[in-house]
Amino acid sequence: MESTTLMNRTEKNTDTRPEKTAEMAGAKESLKSFILNNAIVWGSGVGEGGKPHKRSVDTKQIFLNPEYCSIAAQLYYGRLVKYDFDYVGGMTMAAHLVTASLVYLGSLYGKNFEGFMMRKEQKHYGMLKQIEGNIKNNSKVVIVDDVLSGGKFAIRTIQAVEAMGCKVEAVICLINYEIDDNKYLLEQGYNVESIFMQSELGLSGNSRPKHPGLYRLKWKLRGINATDYSAPKSTPFVNKNGIYIGSDQSKIMAVDFDGKVKWEFRTDFHEHGVHSSPIVVKGKVICPGYDGNLYSLDETDGRLIWKSRLSDFIGGSPAYDPELDRIYIELEHAYRRGALACVDFETGELLWEFTTPEYTPGIPIIFQDKVIFGCNDHCLYCLDKHDGKMLWKFRAYGELKNGKSVDAETGFAYATSFDGHVYCIDVGTGKLNWKRKLGYKLHSRPLLWKDRVIVSSISNQMTAMDKKSGKVLWYFTTRDSVTSSPFEHGGIVYAGSADRNIYAIGAKSGEFIWKYETEGTITSSPRVFGDCLYVVSNDSYLYCFGKSK
Repeated sequence: MESTTLMNRTEKNTDTRPEKTAEMAGAKESLKSFILNNAIVWGSGVGEGGKPHKRSVDTKQIFLNPEYCSIAAQLYYGRLVKYDFDYVGGMTMAAHLVTASLVYLGSLYGKNFEGFMMRKEQKHYGMLKQIEGNIKNNSKVVIVDDVLSGGKFAIRTIQAVEAMGCKVEAVICLINYEIDDNKYLLEQGYNVESIFMQSELGLSGNSRPKHPGLYRLKWKLRGINATDYSAPKSTPFVNKNGIYIGSDQSKIMAVDFDGKVKWEFRTDFHEHGVHSSPIVVKGKVICPGYDGNLYSLDETDGRLIWKSRLSDFIGGSPAYDPELDRIYIELEHAYRRGALACVDFETGELLWEFTTPEYTPGIPIIFQDKVIFGCNDHCLYCLDKHDGKMLWKFRAYGELKNGKSVDAETGFAYATSFDGHVYCIDVGTGKLNWKRKLGYKLHSRPLLWKDRVIVSSISNQMTAMDKKSGKVLWYFTTRDSVTSSPFEHGGIVYAGSADRNIYAIGAKSGEFIWKYETEGTITSSPRVFGDCLYVVSNDSYLYCFGKSK
């Protein structure tokens, strides 16, 4: 797209409808991409109670950028010229930037109008003004702002100019949050124009699903988990023989496809029971418990095959390497020490152990001749999978827990950190390729799908990024933290939230497809097998949803 910066305009143009051109239609998409990648800020700043702000929109990034200020101004202008008015202005700093851009742009298009700037309160020195500019009583006015939310800035500006006898023709904003101020203005009969609705940017947690009947509840089984917990709990493993799941009641369970318990195996007691996710390999269920043991059970009847005491606690989950017939598991020792253990699949014998100075509570990733895992010491480690020798380590600025994936196509590892960033790292060298801040205390496992990586965050959103560049492709927002790692099946991404819902979202577009509200926070990653969706909620239930015909 050809650049449309204001400074390129050297002659007056009588076309007062720039947005009607194909160029401006493309410009809006360009501006949207810039907003997603630069103006939406996650996990920075200070919110209520001194906690990190989950999300903010820094529109100054737009209005202080020459290219995107120009695009935004022309999009505002395309709405502005529909009205008969004398003055344009607003209250906030961003509104002042918009006003100046529009006054200048109007002069280039041969439509001369003046602007005004309104302070939040009258000055107590100098000219003692609250409104700057030559606005006259009984004029026609258009109010502009960057966002229309709940701050009442546009409403206060309206009240001030109407006290001068002015008529407000319209309110124009860049992003409409579709909440308090918008509702009030529409109820009062004001014209409201928006370049973007919040939902267009994937920032609305109150949108409606496109296919609310996609799944229906088939059954739910009680007794999986009895306590709420912020960290991820056991994710079900599903194959043709049934569903296998760990329980915080110190047991590993097998469930049939009618929701009936096939068998239960009691682990040694620990107050957290089993938070790990089992795997089933060659007829054996491999699952650790918080009691520090790694268990191998017969898939058909739950009979104990072997039990290996590896650590004081194990909150992570196992990974199996078919090449070496070995299991890799992250450990948590007393005094906050950690380790990665390599165990013989057939016997449970410990083959080697690589120790770390902090806990390692996640799932290791096996890639080619390497095994990769994260640690609470802020480091991502890469070891030779044969002997446990360290090949490299990458240091972040926060704990690295469950969140890591490796893409075979690019050779990049993706890791989420408690510092709020997702990191893209070259597996061959351990060097950083790119990083992006998506909130704080990130711990979800990145999902790789085609050309993108998708990450969930406690800042109430899922983010899809280009896996090579980190460019944001879409956001999807829920009403509370997205607490489970995303899972994809058939082009649909599934994830659970602290708002108690399980969500289905289009992997390509971020389209909201379906949701179902349980009675508890969902921290476990969902799974799909056949036409059924399996979800574990902290309300104690395992849910089975059947796909509607």
